[in-house]
Amino acid sequence: MKIVVISDTHNRHRQLIIPEGDVLIHAGDISNWGVSKHIIDFNAWLATLPHQYKLVISGNHDTCLQGKRTPSSITWARKLLSNANYLQDEEITIDGIKFYGTPWTPWYGDWAFTLKKESDRSLKWNKIPKNTDVLITHGPPYSFRDNCSPPENSKERHVGCNALRKTIERIKPRLNVFGHVHIGYGISHNKHTKFINASVCSHEFDTVKKPFIIEI
Repeated sequence: MKIVVISDTHNRHRQLIIPEGDVLIHAGDISNWGVSKHIIDFNAWLATLPHQYKLVISGNHDTCLQGKRTPSSITWARKLLSNANYLQDEEITIDGIKFYGTPWTPWYGDWAFTLKKESDRSLKWNKIPKNTDVLITHGPPYSFRDNCSPPENSKERHVGCNALRKTIERIKPRLNVFGHVHIGYGISHNKHTKFINASVCSHEFDTVKKPFIIEI
């Protein structure tokens, strides 16, 4: 299975050259300010891509997809993203590979899908099945591609979720895909999991980086 991975396109999706593959994953922050017309344009762009499966989660910028923070907002999100499999604390199995998508991140202002308390985030992470192969989160786990300090700053500032890291250490997915921290773009590993920060926009939102291609 060939998986193409992107995140944090922030309305720049039409600037990307997307490689062919079986599955396309977008790990959130489709838009800048959560305007529904931008989500609609993204959905139209998805329809032009050849991938059989397109898996999408929300990011903290996608405020219109959270709506009034009720179950009905999921229905609204699926209506806007009709050309994708929209995952919000949900799983999908494709050719025996189990994918799970969840949008939550630590509190970062009054944005979408953010939770202040680690205990509240743990409740979300506890829903992730133990046999998940590919975990799609908007934000990174603590200390994996989550340093938000500019390169010229020698002091690292990690903003990933420690509760998410503990969950990943417990369930050991083969792959964790995320974005959120643009500076963290790249790939890291531990003994069991490959971590991909697929943020295609730069820290300054002015350049676009390449998608990742993963074979599973």
